[in-house]
Amino acid sequence: MPSGRLNLYRFIEDAWSAGLRAWCEGPGESWILVENAGQTRWLLRKFAEAGIVGIRIFDADGLRDELARLAGIEPLPRHAATAAFAIKVAAHEEQGEAALAAARNAGALAEACDALARAGWHLNQLGVDEAIARRLHRMLDRAAVLAGFFDRRLQNALPAHAARLCCVGWDAIHWPDLGLLDVAAAKARAFEMYVPSPRLPADAQQREWIEALEQRLGLERVTCAESGFASENEPLVARLEGSQLASRAEARAPGLLVGREWPDQVRLVCEQVAAWLAERPAPDAPIGVIAPEDSATAVAVAEALEKAGVRVEHPGRRREPEPVWLIIEQVARYHLGGHDIEELIELGRLLWLHVRETWGALEPEAVRDALDRAFQAAQSRNARILAQALPHRKDAVWTAVCDTIAALGRWEGNLTRPALLGQWYWLLVGLKLPPDPLGAAWSPIGFPFRDELIPGRAFMEWIAEQISAKRRDAPPPDYRNLAPVVVTTFADAVQQTWERLIFLDSNEHVWPAPIGENPFLPDAARARLNRNRGESAHLLTTRDLRALDQARFLDLIEQCRGPIAFAGVLLEQTDAGGDAQPNEWVLRTLLETAEGPFPPDLWAASVRAFPPEAPPALEEAERAHLERVDASRRNGTMPFDRYQFNFHETKLEPGAWSATALDEAISCPATFALRELFGAAAAETFSRAEGAAVGNRAHRWLGRILGLRDHPAQPAPETGDEAKLARELAAARRELEDWYGAEELAVPLWWESSLRKTAWATRRCLREVRGWLEADYCAMEQKLAVTVRTPAGPLLLKGRIDILISDRPEIAGARVRRVDFKTGRSAAPTLATLERGQGAQFAAYYLMARDAGAAEAVIGIIKPEDRARDVFGKADEEELRARFAVFAKLRRDLRFGRRGPLVSEYGVCETLPLATVPIDPAILEQKAALFLLA
Repeated sequence: MPSGRLNLYRFIEDAWSAGLRAWCEGPGESWILVENAGQTRWLLRKFAEAGIVGIRIFDADGLRDELARLAGIEPLPRHAATAAFAIKVAAHEEQGEAALAAARNAGALAEACDALARAGWHLNQLGVDEAIARRLHRMLDRAAVLAGFFDRRLQNALPAHAARLCCVGWDAIHWPDLGLLDVAAAKARAFEMYVPSPRLPADAQQREWIEALEQRLGLERVTCAESGFASENEPLVARLEGSQLASRAEARAPGLLVGREWPDQVRLVCEQVAAWLAERPAPDAPIGVIAPEDSATAVAVAEALEKAGVRVEHPGRRREPEPVWLIIEQVARYHLGGHDIEELIELGRLLWLHVRETWGALEPEAVRDALDRAFQAAQSRNARILAQALPHRKDAVWTAVCDTIAALGRWEGNLTRPALLGQWYWLLVGLKLPPDPLGAAWSPIGFPFRDELIPGRAFMEWIAEQISAKRRDAPPPDYRNLAPVVVTTFADAVQQTWERLIFLDSNEHVWPAPIGENPFLPDAARARLNRNRGESAHLLTTRDLRALDQARFLDLIEQCRGPIAFAGVLLEQTDAGGDAQPNEWVLRTLLETAEGPFPPDLWAASVRAFPPEAPPALEEAERAHLERVDASRRNGTMPFDRYQFNFHETKLEPGAWSATALDEAISCPATFALRELFGAAAAETFSRAEGAAVGNRAHRWLGRILGLRDHPAQPAPETGDEAKLARELAAARRELEDWYGAEELAVPLWWESSLRKTAWATRRCLREVRGWLEADYCAMEQKLAVTVRTPAGPLLLKGRIDILISDRPEIAGARVRRVDFKTGRSAAPTLATLERGQGAQFAAYYLMARDAGAAEAVIGIIKPEDRARDVFGKADEEELRARFAVFAKLRRDLRFGRRGPLVSEYGVCETLPLATVPIDPAILEQKAALFLLA
């Protein structure tokens, strides 16, 4: 092993001047291993100043990948999904509550396994069943999907190489990567380290780390000479360390940028950055804006600064995965969601969008309509059951839906590795996707399994986690940009020099984040192992991590030449509201810099709020247009909005209106207009409805028992009705048993209850209708389209009558009775209910019969819980035609309006797109301003 130097520094600038620069200017291939990706920026700035080129910079993951390439082995997965997958497989092989707990908490268990493997311990130290631990160790060691096992494989496979390696900025937080350092140092031509000096409150942890580096890597400890770098925050850091080497008067208080609400914080930060840049437009080091991980504030600040013309370096926006990844992710969601209908609809949409040449038939609206029909029959959200519900449907849409469901298959069982790979291959073939859509590194061929049975659900969870990790990937910043402002995270900000610093979101419960114990490797177990660790690495406890976080915070502000500031909000950004409190970092710095008694309301007293920005002035023509739109929406003489629900000036030619939808034309005219004119309706929710299940089956059973079709014929004799009903009930039960049995599911009790109600409703309706079946000709579910006469003009209507009874085969000149079955709660209509938008269907059937040529017509209703009764007849005809004039006028003028005067009284409501509801003129103006700004 080559010997080298272990250089301790206080400021990173000391490291550069005391030897790091000279090392970088040395001959031969040179690699630098950095503390974090952000430190790359600091080095590149130094290289640019010194004219240094040709040095490769790695973080820990990047170095592992490079060493794996040199060793000729597959790289280590970048996240723990595969390890968690292996844990679920290993736990499945065992039995009992311990195995179930391990599978349920596979993520936490994977983290514990990773910590032990990195430290060099056997996994039997885990807080799990010993058999599970042994199996896990054997499986994960064989697969090397954890860094500890992988580093040992590297040690054996990696040849010596000609590159020099220098590690910069690694403190005790990197105990888990000591094995990587061991491998890298042993195989490099030369090795050197630059490590921050110990400091409170983590001085004990740092000293132990430095001693381990000396002993394990054979390094000689030296201290870097001072470079002359000075920070005005040194007195503050001394106070925070508790060294009492500086007075409160010497310590400079941090700035407070407290916004009343979140947008105010963003504006305050931007103002402060602009003020600092005005003082010094080209600072020697960047101004840092430090934020928690995934901070929306960081994104907003970066965008606002860029819009103001400031060059900003910030992590790239996360990109949406490739279309094939989205499809595979939705496949996993479909299976993890129990083959749910909504997940299938979304998968169909993705296939139609991105693989349309193959799946053109999966047009989203057509798919939803087809599945809605299947749902009405099966009343199940399980797509595999729905695929069986329409056996006689053969159109292209339904065929494509069934082909998709068949290709997706089932993944609930346990599979051997070859069987799983085969099923995965055929799933991809069935969906017409590439055979390895996730890329070679993500292929299931690399699974760490041999003879184990693999739960299909665990495999789908692995797929979902793989793509979820891909979603978290963001392109790195362009470090060559050398922007004066850097928006970054705390982890990427340490061990580099800053000109000024602002800490975003400095509120309690936002950050610093609490550090919890791992239930499978708690602190007590870690402390016990550390006392007996020998050659093993130190296992960091939560106390260690908290101390290191505090020390890193002090390092960060001491590496900043100028002032620091904390930004936050006064009001909680939650529904509950309330005052938000500053975090511990703010309070500690304020306490150590207060010259007198600490004012407890200092945070609230520092708050600033900004009035809303005035939108840019609109052109007069645009303003007049917006005012006309708003005036028309509020004009009581207009139906509601001439731009949305008044189509009189259009060339629309309405088709026949459905008799069953006429009630809606009275109660919710705008909703009626959107559906009848444009086919726009609210999406179905696919919720079980007993009324629909009972009504649909009762209608079909009645038709088969009576022997009726959609054309006039003689009904079957009354004898045998009860036996036929029993056969229908038995056949329905067998059908449901077949559907659910194919999925290894029991028929829900809900269906048993619904079938019994269906049998009861059918029996009662049969009793009532038999009394009317004395004529020679009857038809069921007969469709009609008739132009009805009204005082306001003709009205084209269509409908499907449940049962038609006539004294002759044709309607012309016949005496007819039309009967509608109502198995739900609908009451028998009257002339009075028509005004409230209830019962227009029955009135329409009467007028359609008369205008189709019937000599006489009577409309009746049959409800299972009531006697059959007539609702409209000859005496009502004149009044019905007068009432239907409103529909004819609607059809002629196409002026619908929105809702009606009956809304409050009868509780009906429109179901409209958001864009069609009234908007205040001030809101319209602001929307226009935002559009113009964009």
